[in-house]
Parts: sequence; structure tokens; C-alpha cells
Amino acid sequence: MMNRHSPQTYQDRITDEAAEWFARVQESAFNDEDRTAFATWLQASAENVREYLQVAAMWQDIEELGPEPDIDALIKVAQSDHDQNILPLFDDTSDRSERSSTCDHNNVGGRTNQDDRVEGSQTPRYSWLKLNGIAASMVLAIGIVVFFNTEPSPTTYQTGTGELISFPLPDGSIVTLNTQSTIRLRYSDTYRDIILTQGEVLFDVVKEPNRRFRVLTDDAVIEAIGTRFNVHYRDADTTVTVVEGIIAVKQTGQAGQVTTDAEPVQVSAGQQARVDTDTVVITVTDADLTKATAWQLRRLVFESKPLAYVIAEFNLYNDPPIIISDPGLELLPISGAFSASDRASFVLFLEKMNLAQSRTQRDGRILLSRR
Repeated sequence: MMNRHSPQTYQDRITDEAAEWFARVQESAFNDEDRTAFATWLQASAENVREYLQVAAMWQDIEELGPEPDIDALIKVAQSDHDQNILPLFDDTSDRSERSSTCDHNNVGGRTNQDDRVEGSQTPRYSWLKLNGIAASMVLAIGIVVFFNTEPSPTTYQTGTGELISFPLPDGSIVTLNTQSTIRLRYSDTYRDIILTQGEVLFDVVKEPNRRFRVLTDDAVIEAIGTRFNVHYRDADTTVTVVEGIIAVKQTGQAGQVTTDAEPVQVSAGQQARVDTDTVVITVTDADLTKATAWQLRRLVFESKPLAYVIAEFNLYNDPPIIISDPGLELLPISGAFSASDRASFVLFLEKMNLAQSRTQRDGRILLSRR
């Protein structure tokens, strides 16, 4: 997977990845490992397939690339690799000439693009990319077919180490996922539930009075109508910071199970609510919005936080990790603002302040100890 290290929209990210894959597929160094990664990327989303085809379309030149390949053979190759997940654009029993003028070869995942039509031909014409051997077969067999069955459940989104993504939800609300975060969607006609399994997410909610928007963690239910708020859920406790609007927070015993027994606590813009798992108490305080949302700019802001906590935050964005080899350093208070992806500068800060000394191992891990 190609990680992105700067805030961007979901569509921008897909477009960039499609362009990068198109360039990589045509390289002579494209190997079996690359092919596996490429196939995985294509199957991850119908949007990936559609965007790749659009990039490829800009480079197609059928007249110069010679005879068209045997598409049926390529489909058989794809089906042998992906079982029944690959479907041809035309079934054998249909009248191809009748459909050729209206067929959309970018109809991926059940959506239609009317901009690309095949006209004036008894047999549909396909784009042929100047690729070699198996790489060409993979691109055509996967790209010029309909991926109706390959897309995994669209209800789960997650980010890896150092990754930050922003994208729209089915209702038009926008979510931004911080590093190492996972959410699951559960939408119906009466509610919009987002289950935050771990991590941190900023929600910009579209108002739908007749369909509640709720975020659920193991110990809290956050409900909003139309607002902007940040939810941090790591190490069991849930912290909610309201940027705009008003939300209601209450406790719940298990993620995905909404109870009506608990009394909701109202939290307004500029406030922060923390749900303590052990005491089952919701504490509301004034919030530093700049600090709470600094992660969107890949900034980490600490105010008298234990070094162990600070290191854990840095390790969410970096791999190999920083390790405290001397337990006596774990409670050392740290204050300051740092770049999340620049751990070298943070380690230098510790050394310049005579707080710790570092040693980098061969595997890239950084060990911190007392001076």
C-alpha cells in the first residue's frame, strides 16, 4: 500500500495511487511481488479500478499499439486466479452489436459513467496498454472487466503507521483518520453509526435530523446532528473534543451496543469530554482546539506529559520505534510541539536538554537511556 504523509482528500489519494501504479506497472523491474501488491490494490475498492482505468485512458493509442488482444482469453486467466470474482462486460448470450453503442466499459461496482462509450462496431473495442507478458494480462483481465464481486465490505476503513486520510461517508459527512485508526460503518434508515475500534478521527457531520449520527467506542456513545468534533480512543479511555456545534456523550458497556440507561452529557464547541473506563465517569473541561486537532498537520503537542506517553505517540507515526531502555525515564515530563514524522529532531531535543541519551540499533530502533 502506498502511504500518504500529508493531509489530502480520499479522491486525491486514489488518483495519486492510480498514477503511481500506472507508471510502476510499465517498468521493466515490475516483478511478482509488485503484481501481487497491484492486484491487492485493485481489489480493495471499485474506486481504485475506475481511477486506474481513467489514468490508462489518457495514454491509450489503439492504432499505434497494433492488434487487439484476445480479451476472452485474458478473462479466463483472471478467473483462474480470482475464481468467480471476475465478470466479463458482455455475457455470451447477449447481442453484442446491439449493446456496443451504449456499453460503458468503466461500469465498475454498479456505477455508470456515460462519458466512455463504444460506437460503430460489431465487436466492442478495448484499450490495450503497452505492457509485457503477465503484467499486460493482469492489467487487462482485472481492469477491463467488472469487479462486481471483488470489493470487500465498504464499511471498514483503517490507516497504517504514519498514514492520514480524509474521505466522504455515504451520507456526505467527512471523516479524517489519524495514524493507526480503524472505524466500521453501520448505516440504516434511522441511524448512522460509526464504530471506532481504535485510534483518532475528526468528524464533519452532515445534518440529517431524522437520522442520528453516532460514534461508538467500548465505553462511550457520542451523538451529533450536524457538527464537527474529534474523537480520540486509545488505551481504553475516550476523549471527545467539540470544534463546532453540540454533541451528547454517554457511557455504554460495549462498542456497538447502545444503551438508554445512561444519562447523556452535553458538550459544546470549545469543550472536551473524557470518559474514564474504570470509574465510568464523564468529565467535561475547556479544550485547546489547536492542540486537539494538531495531528491533522502532523504535529504533536505535549504539556507536561510523561516521556512514556510521548514516545508512544511518536511510535504511532514511525517505524522502527523509539524504546525507553531505562524505566527511570518513563515519568519524565515533556512539554513542546514536535513534528510527528521527525523523530530525529525529538531525540536531538532530549539530548540537547540533557534529558536522555540515544543509541540507534542496526534494525533502526532508537534506545533511550539516562545520561
